[in-house]
Amino acid sequence: MATRRLAIGWMLAFAGCWGMFSSLASAGQRGGGRVFRLDEVSVFDYEGPMADMLRSGAYARSTSHGEPDWQVKAYPAFKSDKPFYGMLTVDMSLVDYGAGTNYHFAVDESEGTGKGYDRLHFDRNHDLDLTNDAPVKVAANPPKGLKVSDGMEQTWFEEIAFDVQYRDGTGPWPVKVIPRLMIYGPNSGGIVSFLCPTARCGKVMVAGKEHDVLLTQANLLTGRYDRPATYLLLGQKAESIPLVCLWRNIEGRWYRFEPSPGGDEIRVRRYRGDFGALEVGESPVRLGWLVSHDAMVDLAECEQVGRAVRIPVGDYKPIRLSLEIGSVRVALAAEQLNPGDPVKPQVFGISIRKDESCRLSLSDKPQVVFKSPAPAETVRPGQELRVQAILRDPKLDVLIAGIEDMSRKTGEPVDMPDGTPYQRYETLDPQIRLVGSSGDVLAEGKMPFG
Repeated sequence: MATRRLAIGWMLAFAGCWGMFSSLASAGQRGGGRVFRLDEVSVFDYEGPMADMLRSGAYARSTSHGEPDWQVKAYPAFKSDKPFYGMLTVDMSLVDYGAGTNYHFAVDESEGTGKGYDRLHFDRNHDLDLTNDAPVKVAANPPKGLKVSDGMEQTWFEEIAFDVQYRDGTGPWPVKVIPRLMIYGPNSGGIVSFLCPTARCGKVMVAGKEHDVLLTQANLLTGRYDRPATYLLLGQKAESIPLVCLWRNIEGRWYRFEPSPGGDEIRVRRYRGDFGALEVGESPVRLGWLVSHDAMVDLAECEQVGRAVRIPVGDYKPIRLSLEIGSVRVALAAEQLNPGDPVKPQVFGISIRKDESCRLSLSDKPQVVFKSPAPAETVRPGQELRVQAILRDPKLDVLIAGIEDMSRKTGEPVDMPDGTPYQRYETLDPQIRLVGSSGDVLAEGKMPFG
């Protein structure tokens, strides 16, 4: 009888897909607010909050578990038997599935297998042909002073310059990045990040006080600084999601920040619109971020009114949201689509209206959707079958990313990046059973979240 091995786990598809909406430039050109000048600085000279994050670069995604990507027309003849394949996305989006411009690449060993990865083939001209782009060599003078994890080998490559044509029709826009290959062991895959070596900094006046401001393309590469996924650090405050699209509550007033495309200017504009209320679960809101077509709101920054919070009017969806229902805490998260997944319209199911209260509940029966195996995937006898599923709320079109029993603490509270304590509890993982067409039980047990 053929053996059948199954690796089972819930797929939490969240975290790689940042970037939002459309350019903020149009909003900044409407006038109003105050405009401030910003200067260009090297990220290697910055020593403020989140300095290590600034120098980490934008992480590229590996494609097809290390296999060549089917979209690429041609790869060069590799000298290594184990080249690394990947794809860098510029200007990713949460509210526009399929947005962003993808650049494929591969890393090779020019002297043969086991001799060291020293050639990067990057699709600069964006024609899906990696044979007509000059290979990128290892940098003769790599950046100094960057932290390296224990057991990690890193290789810096020469700077790459290329032009980005955005999917909204704008461009081309010049981009410069420094690639870095990181390998954590002889049997592990490679991770490639692309570091934007410069940032923009200056001072702005908000609510009568002067604040330091820094614009940078840290974990997400956007090219232009007016893209919503550009990182914006305001003063010495370490925010959990410090993006340009995040509206800030300063001295009880909401402000939005609108950089120019080149990042040499930034407009600060106060929000003077209407507010509504949101109730989440049975306890006051403590953790969550909502996103609309043109803004992101941190619920921890919103004014608390009983169990509700006051939010600028609009239609939202959760990026990450925590609900406390009785003794259970439920985590919701936006779903990340992988390359090749079917594109679908976004759902903004949280409607905030002027002077009205919106109560959020999970009253609809959740959907179980299997992401792996794929519908047409075949499995040979003895081959391991990886089973992954997501649990989705159909009304909000978001993932149920975790369920915890708040009567059972696990460990001490941990601090969020902004200093807020967060207590973890014992997780309530779903019980599943996989049954074959013959009725035989192939596997059963817990399918953990994450």
